[in-house]
Amino acid sequence: MNQPDGGPAFPTHPDSPASPAGYLGMSLRDWFAGMVLQGLLSNQVEHSDVWLRLAKEESQTVEQLVVQMAFDHADAMIAYREKT
Repeated sequence: MNQPDGGPAFPTHPDSPASPAGYLGMSLRDWFAGMVLQGLLSNQVEHSDVWLRLAKEESQTVEQLVVQMAFDHADAMIAYREKT
């Protein structure tokens, strides 16, 4: 599944010596997912039973489930930004 990544989160100028040719920085999708992941993990103990049940239902590890949730939220955030 190819999702739009929202473009660079922290773009660098293409002529900057700190920027390798063609590298524009972390994608906005990755940035959003990382921020969501931080929030999800801050409540890990509170939700661990639910996550374990959901992960077993999806034949995933808890880690895979949480990462999937983070990217699903990031994709929703990008889609919402594109609508407005």
